[in-house]
Amino acid sequence: MNGMGTACCFSQELFLVWSKFTLIKERMFAYNTNECSHCEVDINMLSIGLKPDESKLVKDYTLLPLLLDVLENDRSVLCQSDLKTSEVTRVMIDRLQTAALADLTAARRSMRENDLKVYQHRKTNLGIEVEFVCRGYHHKLSMLWGLIEAEIEQRSYTYLGLNIADKGGPH
Repeated sequence: MNGMGTACCFSQELFLVWSKFTLIKERMFAYNTNECSHCEVDINMLSIGLKPDESKLVKDYTLLPLLLDVLENDRSVLCQSDLKTSEVTRVMIDRLQTAALADLTAARRSMRENDLKVYQHRKTNLGIEVEFVCRGYHHKLSMLWGLIEAEIEQRSYTYLGLNIADKGGPH
């Protein structure tokens, strides 16, 4: 057998292995819809050319505008209410917005530096799907609404210097 036949068989085997890898990855992604941060990192580690910190950048780029929307909605509700502590609540919202905006700016800058570009952003009934390119490779990140809400709440507590474990404590 000549070298051509071996190379051809090798490339076919390589294609089959790549196809199986892609199929397994897609099934894992569809089955495990990023219900927790740990699972999300495991899935993205299967992505070629994507580092966990790059995955975090895309996640921040997706979550922080949602947090800012929530805070702006809360501010408008606050303006329409007659709270006794409205000034304190307004200051807390201002602090949250300032921190979230600073993180969003840093995430956008890092995305440019790392050659990351989001080209599709969809809201679905289940959550958000983001498609992006990192150094020429296409990736997809999906987050369920439950995860998004938990992440936004966790960030809000962190920005205020509070511990989320104290949530719902004794009154």
